[in-house]
Amino acid sequence: MKLTSAQIDRVLDQFQAEVIPSDSPVLPELEEVFGLHTFFLAREGLHLVDRSPSTNSVKHPAFVVRVAAWWEEEASLMPTDPQVIVAVDLSGAESVEPDV
Repeated sequence: MKLTSAQIDRVLDQFQAEVIPSDSPVLPELEEVFGLHTFFLAREGLHLVDRSPSTNSVKHPAFVVRVAAWWEEEASLMPTDPQVIVAVDLSGAESVEPDV
């Protein structure tokens, strides 16, 4: 899922990582492999945020999911089976930002 700036801030308040900027040259390749998401790099690897499979996603948490781990002394990322790392609360950051 693509996150708004407010949602990104909420995730970063709860999970230590760096967001991959939307103008990063690696973003098209990541989106080709993993779909349209906001991506986060952390010590453990590449992460994205996804909602619970519940149909009422506003009341249910989102999850930080690791989709790739560092490989060869942190020189590159290797896709892995998705692993939920932590639940994050996105409440209060649900508004959609206008396109600029």
